[in-house]
Amino acid sequence: MTSFRKAGIEDIPLIRSMAEISFLHTYKGINPDEQNLWMLEWMYSPESLRNQMDSGHEFFLCITEEGSYAGYVSIEPKEEDGLWELQKIYLLPEMQKKGYGRKMFEFACEKVRERGGKKMFLHVNRMNPSVSFYRTMGMDVSKSEDVEIHPGFWRYDYIMTKSIASGR
Repeated sequence: MTSFRKAGIEDIPLIRSMAEISFLHTYKGINPDEQNLWMLEWMYSPESLRNQMDSGHEFFLCITEEGSYAGYVSIEPKEEDGLWELQKIYLLPEMQKKGYGRKMFEFACEKVRERGGKKMFLHVNRMNPSVSFYRTMGMDVSKSEDVEIHPGFWRYDYIMTKSIASGR
């Protein structure tokens, strides 16, 4: 049975290691390599991960039936009452297309629901093939956003939302 455990500061090297594989795999061919490497440091340096954890991001590790790690997911409460952001959801490439993404997404929804969340949103690159996965999971595109995140580096995102009801 797939399980999850909350990640702590001691798991930062593991999250970073999985990100070096999964994040770079996801965005190869979508963003220039230089941008992907910059974003990896921006979001996944040990200091950045520690700051995220200290500021309310909750990271969870997905563990396979065999006891290996499949990926990670992170959620964060926002200032608006009941609004949560699905910050990160990444699977190792060899774990894709095996149902772990669905399990991670449903787990994130359940955690948000447990914490009183009413709505969840995420940013996803418009060229990311996972857009169709998120639609399948009940998310809708609420708007498009183009943001310069660093001189010459842009995010071309959809903002997708999902109502988190008391049931599924």
